[in-house]
Amino acid sequence: MENYIINSKQIMLERNKEFFLNIPVLIDATDCVFHIKVNPGDGFENQFVCFLFNNLKTDKRQVIEVQIQEEISIINLSDINKDLSEKYFFVGCTSKKNIRFQLSIQRKHRKTTI
Repeated sequence: MENYIINSKQIMLERNKEFFLNIPVLIDATDCVFHIKVNPGDGFENQFVCFLFNNLKTDKRQVIEVQIQEEISIINLSDINKDLSEKYFFVGCTSKKNIRFQLSIQRKHRKTTI
């Protein structure tokens, strides 16, 4: 069974404006995968999206920039930034260009041992 924290949230980013979630989402960066889906006709090639996180312990902002290269991009945060090993509030995102996409955040499947 798939376990989504956010499932297909439609996001419209305007150039250089921050988009904030109404309710920040608590995530474990080592246990989440971000799925970004864009429409093929929207001209997404070479676009970058910055995801904004607040560290739960220090309240410092962490910004992760990812390049959108395909219609569906799957992003593992811990592969992008090895320093992301704690719990964070995912608060929003921003972009240098207008872009519209669907965002899903999925928990990785973990094996349970008895």
